[in-house]
Amino acid sequence: MAEKVVKELGNGMVEISTTVKDGEKTVPLTYKVPALSTFKAWFAKLPDTAETGPSVEQVHERYCYATDLKERAGVRESVAAESTVVMVGGKPVDLFTKPDLQAVQAVNAAFLWAATTGKEVAKAAVVTRRKLLESGRAVEADGGMLKVATKK
Repeated sequence: MAEKVVKELGNGMVEISTTVKDGEKTVPLTYKVPALSTFKAWFAKLPDTAETGPSVEQVHERYCYATDLKERAGVRESVAAESTVVMVGGKPVDLFTKPDLQAVQAVNAAFLWAATTGKEVAKAAVVTRRKLLESGRAVEADGGMLKVATKK
């Protein structure tokens, strides 16, 4: 598990900074949770230690763990939403790292397949298409198909 850095914010909250690894990509993650003292005030009626039941410390630990899981899931979703990786024969292939012609052909093929089958275009193809256009590696041709951009 990645290292966590805890920073007191002075308002009863702490900021947790860590990283999340999703596949080959590692992204930073920062979130805020109540400091133990603040959390303890909320649950003042609970005992400090688990002599007869749950303790404030245990509840706080679980709260922070749950928050961490929720925040990590959000980061993974955003990483996946920007992924240009497809599975080909059970192996990951990053379309955006392919040479321009191969990347354009793969994106065009994905869109043609979706158009002819009525199925949804793979998200990785949609993201790769957008990134190819934004980077200037491809341009739109007739009918919305891509073609390799001419180098100047």
